[in-house]
Amino acid sequence: MTQILNVRHFSLGEGVDERGVPTKILSCNCSLEMEVDNKSYFFGLHIHPPLLEIYFGRLKFASSQGLESYVERASSSMEGLFVGVRNKPMYGAGSSMYDLLESGQGLSLTVQIRIRVWYQIVWGLIKVKHHQVEDCIIILHGTHDPGLHAKMYKSTCFQS
Repeated sequence: MTQILNVRHFSLGEGVDERGVPTKILSCNCSLEMEVDNKSYFFGLHIHPPLLEIYFGRLKFASSQGLESYVERASSSMEGLFVGVRNKPMYGAGSSMYDLLESGQGLSLTVQIRIRVWYQIVWGLIKVKHHQVEDCIIILHGTHDPGLHAKMYKSTCFQS
């Protein structure tokens, strides 16, 4: 189960890219909490570093990777995950994002988490792998707070 804790910083302003082209510049920071519940009494779960990506429509604009972890048998683990970007030129997508923020409809972003888990059974003779993709939809609304520039309206996570 994954839950979006907050979007600490989201700003979309005017700027220029490294070649001097005027465009919208995006900075954002999102934190998530992922719970892994191992109900097995026989084996522990090895979790590869989760991959996190933020999308606006089909445009991926930020990615990060979590840490590798292990969950003991018959236990659960909470892991904090972070994804963000700083001073990213958004070109044409930036204007669309800005218009949605200011329209009152809200800006819809998707945070996708890809998780790979494996465990060994029969004294390591059999290695079982499992892949899972979870999408979290975030809806942001514009604010007049110069430090934040947007606030999270709601978020929903589901497995795909």
